[in-house]
Amino acid sequence: MDKLTRQQKIAQLKAERHQEARMAIKDCLQQKSVFAQVLLRADIYSRYWLTKAEFKRLVAEISWELALEKSDKV
Repeated sequence: MDKLTRQQKIAQLKAERHQEARMAIKDCLQQKSVFAQVLLRADIYSRYWLTKAEFKRLVAEISWELALEKSDKV
């Protein structure tokens, strides 16, 4: 039972980390400056300990969401 609780805690922390990373990536993608985007991406990648695949997946998901929001406004 202790092991299950530990696994649940790890899953919860990972979910929280991903949620924080999603918000940071969304802010990054909304920046006008490409230089600012590059700096923020590097910071996000290291701060939230994302793997390369996780980072790419989150960026792709959020880019898609932003594109949908933009098309809805038009």
